[in-house]
Amino acid sequence: MSKQLWDEFNKNFAGALIQADEMVLEQELVIPFPSAALGDATHSWGMPLGQITQFFGMTGSGKTMVAMCMVREMQKQFPTGIAVWVDAEFSFDRKWAAQLGVDLSRIRVMTENNGANIFNALCGEMNDKGKKTKRGIFDMARDLDVKLVVIDSIAAIIPPIEETRGVDQIEMAALARFLPKVIRRCLAGCDENNVAMLCINQAKPVIGSPVPKFTYSGGAGWQYFITQNIFMQGSEAKDAQILSGEQKVGHKVNFRVEKTRSGPNQWKGSFWVDFRRGVVHLGEELANLGHKYGIIERPNNTTWKYGDLMARGADNFYKLLDDSEAIRIKLLAQIKEAKALVASDVTNIMDSAATDELGEISEEE
Repeated sequence: MSKQLWDEFNKNFAGALIQADEMVLEQELVIPFPSAALGDATHSWGMPLGQITQFFGMTGSGKTMVAMCMVREMQKQFPTGIAVWVDAEFSFDRKWAAQLGVDLSRIRVMTENNGANIFNALCGEMNDKGKKTKRGIFDMARDLDVKLVVIDSIAAIIPPIEETRGVDQIEMAALARFLPKVIRRCLAGCDENNVAMLCINQAKPVIGSPVPKFTYSGGAGWQYFITQNIFMQGSEAKDAQILSGEQKVGHKVNFRVEKTRSGPNQWKGSFWVDFRRGVVHLGEELANLGHKYGIIERPNNTTWKYGDLMARGADNFYKLLDDSEAIRIKLLAQIKEAKALVASDVTNIMDSAATDELGEISEEE
């Protein structure tokens, strides 16, 4: 009888309810992060399709470069996938993108900072009766095989109300009022068409905070629609710089996961970027994660051991991993399995504790 009632409901409301274990698995796919440390800290190992991720941070921290790497990773994951890059800062560098390994034939660039034009192009245009008159990128995403939309950057977008104001007229929180209206449509478009959206944003110091704290353009309403929110900051430490001669060409990026829906928030970590090549020193990241999850042994202070692979000194061991992509792929897979087992054990402990607590309550009653 209950099945007939559920069938009747879904017939009346166009299949509004789906049994959780029968949901389409394509929305569990992710575009892998180029950094394993970032993947571990978000607990998702990448940007989930159908959802919105934000990178925010200080100028020069590496946000745009990592976003370029995400385009490259998407193109590896989906051999015919297309990326749409909204260049609101008028700074897209095709030579740099190609140098980082991006296939330029599979990225479409929109050079525009007018907010209405950007989001109409993404979501389509509607008349005053609520009928769509022009289809946008999300409406065509499956036919065009669009897998990733990048906005660079949110802070550079001009909200419609500012288009009608003089430069001497101040419009308080115009972007913060505009963004939630349009991002709701974007989130629906991402979800319906299995597209990942990546927004780059600028960090702004919180005035009056007793400790260094940062916020970003878009206001409080904007953050509710973000699935993953990642703060990035380039390290200023002397030993955290990559130099070519006397010129700086990269640095260590310290990050903090402000929000993720895949696990606990506020996990921190770091990775290295070389602005000529992308994320580098992958061996160091994997070695430290492997040791964290008990896959790599440290018999003493100097020796590192992974299966038959052994080296004295951290740098020597990092280099062994850097030199073998096959070993890195195998190690990363083992790290993911070990992390999943840890998460499963924690869940079982929490379930057991909750059951015991309920039993105690029942006995008291």
